[in-house]
Amino acid sequence: MQIRPVRESDLSEIQKVARKAWLHTYRGILPKESILKFISHAYSLDNLRKAWKKDCNKPQRQFYVATENNRIVGYGEMVEREPGKYELTRIYILPEFQGRGIGKRLLNQLMETADPLQCMFAWVEKENISGRSFYQSMDFHAEEEVEDNFFGTVTKLLKYVRNW
Repeated sequence: MQIRPVRESDLSEIQKVARKAWLHTYRGILPKESILKFISHAYSLDNLRKAWKKDCNKPQRQFYVATENNRIVGYGEMVEREPGKYELTRIYILPEFQGRGIGKRLLNQLMETADPLQCMFAWVEKENISGRSFYQSMDFHAEEEVEDNFFGTVTKLLKYVRNW
């Protein structure tokens, strides 16, 4: 298992991982049509390329992939929202690789690159029990709940926060 910064050549594989992971994670929670609309926008090659280019210009990379035998099995990205305060904007692992500590390794890598790191937060779908368990295992706690309109579906998001 290797954790490394995203390369431009990874972007189409990240799209494939995103599609599979999102459809698996949110089945029964969000309508498939809404998930596919979101993925086509948020994970378009143009949007991923913009995120990758922006990441390449940072002194500390904040967009990583996890690979096994040169196959991308997961990815994670954070964005500094204000000095020392980071939002984990995406972290997903292929379903068949979940439960093996890959997400924790990705998150730890991201936390190690954040300097200074005072606070990290992530928005989690309230019904995403496995996602909530992941954050709780990493010492995050739910601090806030908001309603969100996800491509026509009203949903509830929890803000998971960890302070240092």
